[in-house]
Amino acid sequence: MRASRKSAWAVLLILVFPIQGNSEGTWKKFTSSTGFSVMYPGSWFRIGISTDRLAILSSEGGAEGIVIKRGQAEIIVTELQGPPGASLSELIRRDLKEEFAILFRRDLNSKTQNEAGCGLLKEVVSEQEAVAAADVPAQVHVPHIINTGFYCEIAGRKFSTLSKNWKGDERQRQYQRIALQVARSLRIGPD
Repeated sequence: MRASRKSAWAVLLILVFPIQGNSEGTWKKFTSSTGFSVMYPGSWFRIGISTDRLAILSSEGGAEGIVIKRGQAEIIVTELQGPPGASLSELIRRDLKEEFAILFRRDLNSKTQNEAGCGLLKEVVSEQEAVAAADVPAQVHVPHIINTGFYCEIAGRKFSTLSKNWKGDERQRQYQRIALQVARSLRIGPD
């Protein structure tokens, strides 16, 4: 009787406090032609052929530059380009178009302890219409996309890690956590 009680408690503990692990399994490394690298979940699918940015989807299907499928997320890591001397804040403002509604923004200290990675990340969560309302009939509901951007500067170079998913997707927090892990893995220079 006592052994079955212990087993029942063990099962209950596992159900209430699941073992924490990396649900994304093995991570792969992407090295850009411009000298930065990031790690990304090996279970995600690379799209596009660009060598200067990483674009990945959480599931098969969809394509770079095309609206994501329902239940799918996209993460894009790119180096931000702008006029010489432009600050990270200026590039973020430019990146966030007028049609984006800012939902949340904050600064995050990165766990990176070396100069090759991001020391401070700026997180900006925004919402946008999937299609401009002006392009659809008045009675048609226009769905929204949630953008979660993590921005940082390393040695004068500015970077964006942007996650996109449909508003209401129950996995949004998971996608955001993965995008944050990708952003924190960003490095420049030799390995």
